[in-house]
Amino acid sequence: MHKNKARTKRSGDLRFVACVAIFAFFLCAGALEYINESSSEKPSSKHSFNVSHSLPAFLVPDVEISQGDRIFVMNSEDNTRADACTVGYVDASTRVIQTAGHCFNDGKEVYTENWELVGVGSKSKEKDMGYIQPRDNVKLVENAYSTDRVDQDGVKKGDKVCVYGASSKKVRCDVMTDTGSASTINLGVNDAGIRGDSGGPAWTDDGYVGTYSGSRKDANTDEILGGYVTIS
Repeated sequence: MHKNKARTKRSGDLRFVACVAIFAFFLCAGALEYINESSSEKPSSKHSFNVSHSLPAFLVPDVEISQGDRIFVMNSEDNTRADACTVGYVDASTRVIQTAGHCFNDGKEVYTENWELVGVGSKSKEKDMGYIQPRDNVKLVENAYSTDRVDQDGVKKGDKVCVYGASSKKVRCDVMTDTGSASTINLGVNDAGIRGDSGGPAWTDDGYVGTYSGSRKDANTDEILGGYVTIS
């Protein structure tokens, strides 16, 4: 009688261990080693891609995204090159993430800094705005820099505009100097960023304005004149 109970207990223990091993296998199988040589927008060193999108839905961990986070986009056809950009705005109501349009080609996958899949990107045909459709497991957390408010009045010459980039890792503020085009505004030299800051948020005291697109420089002297922002 006792021997039968012991055998039953051992059998149950073995089944439990087997289940744990299978569960662990599925979790670990989602990681692939990936090597990338790059500049600040093409991350160097060895990266482990989290391909948890291949796992059953109940095993996929939640991913959190906030304004100002660093993201990577696999733009190359053979997945050997990733471009780095910054999250400009997270809209929890429509479940859309905004960044710069030049950060990706349509249909390319977007990852977090930890190489967790966020979703797929697309870009506007009219201006330098990009949009990421997040996967169901992605939680859009907060807009810590601009707040959720959107500046409805528009930016005027002389207004203070602040920007943030995930590469420079700092808030930079200057004034709007003039209008660059129908969809862009030019900012002072203090708002010039570095590679990887593209797509970062731009805001005034009244709320979110748009995304940082890049720097402007004098064509003759290469002097940096300032940054410019694409209005959302």
